[in-house]
Amino acid sequence: MKLPIMGHIAVWSTVIPAVVGVWRFGRLDKAMKYFAAFCVVSVVNVFLEVLLGRLGIRNYFVSDLYFLVAVPFFGIVYHFSIKARVARNVLKLCTALFVLVWLIQKAAFWDPNQLSSTLAMVTALFLVIMSIVTLNTFLKSSSSRLTGEPIFWVLTGTIVYYSGTFVVMGLGNELLKISLSMFETGWYINWILIVVSMLMYTKGFLCKSQV
Repeated sequence: MKLPIMGHIAVWSTVIPAVVGVWRFGRLDKAMKYFAAFCVVSVVNVFLEVLLGRLGIRNYFVSDLYFLVAVPFFGIVYHFSIKARVARNVLKLCTALFVLVWLIQKAAFWDPNQLSSTLAMVTALFLVIMSIVTLNTFLKSSSSRLTGEPIFWVLTGTIVYYSGTFVVMGLGNELLKISLSMFETGWYINWILIVVSMLMYTKGFLCKSQV
């Protein structure tokens, strides 16, 4: 389908945190530097999906590869954001378990002609769990104003996006079977949440100098 205006806004919104992250790179702490790199990877992913879609090439494999990159990246960002050993071990376990699940899904259930709805749901679930674990640990150890901490905005944006679009990502194929309009409505919600999360990520990069 032709990408609506809201879709274009969502696509271009991914550029904002990447540009701000690169611009502020020298003033970011270690965790946010990794997150800036991830934002650049996300931009490449989004525009590659759009390009392949315009060329009429199935781009589902790009999303699948992005999932494999996203969870370990967030694991690294969160790892450097907290010091609690137990929470760090939970993040390592979640990352390793996700990679194992990804490999099993690709080996046994991969269909290049369909969105990997199950994998999308698993990715969202892992990222929400990892974000909640990190946020809980961060809240216990932080004594400063939360809104002034860059990782707070990363955690909030990630929880908002991946929990809010869980149904859309997981049931995309089913929505398409019902009707194209249902599928498009689901993606409008997804696009709105992308914009919201990108603004939150940008706010994180714009917090006070961290080094």
